[in-house]
Amino acid sequence: MKLRVKAVLTFVLVGLLVFSCSDNKSQSTTTVDVDADQFRAYSINVESKRTAFTDLIDNVEILALEETEEAKLSDVMSFERGEDGELYFATARKGEIFSYTKDGKFLGTFSHKGSSLNEYMFIQSSWVNSDSISIYFNRRLVSYNIQGEELDRINLPFNPTHIFPYHDGYVANMNYYPYQDSLFYNVLFMDKEFNVEAMANPNTGLLRVPLLLSINSFKPYKEDLTYHSVLNDTIFYLKDKKSKPIAQIDFGKNWFWNGEGIAMQDPSVMSRIREDGQVWAMNPFVNDKLIYLTYYTSLADYSQLVLNRSTRNYEIFDLKGEGNQQLSLSPLAWEDDRMLFSILPEDLPQLLSSFNSENYKLLEGSTLEGIQSSQNPVLLWVKFKEF
Repeated sequence: MKLRVKAVLTFVLVGLLVFSCSDNKSQSTTTVDVDADQFRAYSINVESKRTAFTDLIDNVEILALEETEEAKLSDVMSFERGEDGELYFATARKGEIFSYTKDGKFLGTFSHKGSSLNEYMFIQSSWVNSDSISIYFNRRLVSYNIQGEELDRINLPFNPTHIFPYHDGYVANMNYYPYQDSLFYNVLFMDKEFNVEAMANPNTGLLRVPLLLSINSFKPYKEDLTYHSVLNDTIFYLKDKKSKPIAQIDFGKNWFWNGEGIAMQDPSVMSRIREDGQVWAMNPFVNDKLIYLTYYTSLADYSQLVLNRSTRNYEIFDLKGEGNQQLSLSPLAWEDDRMLFSILPEDLPQLLSSFNSENYKLLEGSTLEGIQSSQNPVLLWVKFKEF
């Protein structure tokens, strides 16, 4: 039986943190000639009319991932590309790392998920180096080769929620927890020895909700990174070891965190998230022209939109498929002017039924017959129309 992935990007939810004691058309569609990274606020009306996902696609490139007895992806949590174009995926449920050639041929997989000191309960952060794969969990940063053999291990002196390589060092998200007990900054810039060189994004020390989330706070942007805390409505650009706000996604009255913050001890937080139907979390992907955004209105319900940074136009997608079931589109990364998605193979024919043959291209080695007989997710590189 094929496993259907319901959530777009799987949340890893951990109870209390015990590891470390209007209309969607803008009023004006004129492009504003300003610095793309100048701060702008974007008002989103979640009641806006939905647009079919395929209506906004100019063309799409499709790649099948080879399936073997070993190469069966249960889900796709995150994506990285290697120096020679290799494709690397981390999964949420089983804490696996899968690797493929740039043409989708299987290279290997491993997992060290478990409860011992040499294992991780889940992947908090992961990335690909020139000759290794790094996985971070609960102060421990471990490097493995492609076969999953441990190469190196570092125990951090503090416990960030996420870390990520940044130029010749690293950047960390403290997620409202203090550094050295008294310094309340969400972003720490570190050298390669994990010595803190600069801090940014001061905070009140009030943790809004007692969860660890598997969505990484840092994403590649230009030659640097964006930073976004999943429970915040503002996206920051990290450059020269400084943090600059570049976009606020304003959901107005539909933003769950309006008004006073909610303390970690508040027992009503989770029930309110489940029941209120307001936007409580979001996951943005930014390129120089567009923002692709998933926003969550409960622990399982989500919507996706694409936003034009210059015109402020946006479209919220209707992702309902046959039987009113949500299509399994998972955004993974911008690659040049294309958004990379994964989709389950059983959903692909329905997506392609809205296209003419010139609107999609099967990359070398991929066939529709092969995809339909596979259980592995399919990769889509989507180029959107101008809007």
